[in-house]
Amino acid sequence: ILSDFKKTVDSHFVNSLTYNHRLYEVSISNFPEIMRNDNFTLNGKHYYWLSIDDMRKDKEIIKKNLEIVEFVHSHIK
Repeated sequence: ILSDFKKTVDSHFVNSLTYNHRLYEVSISNFPEIMRNDNFTLNGKHYYWLSIDDMRKDKEIIKKNLEIVEFVHSHIK
């Protein structure tokens, strides 16, 4: 575990929600070929890779999760 981060947000359904985020560092020795692409589908779900810079420019990410992006950025090498 590299670090933990706690985020509390107001919700329309309850007074507030608290999210606990944990950042892990992993090493993948056998990276599946399909995941080497910029975007891919697994089990019917579409995924895509974004750099930290790309996430910092995305309006929805900025609105909902910019502090998480900055948390990750502050801990990467």
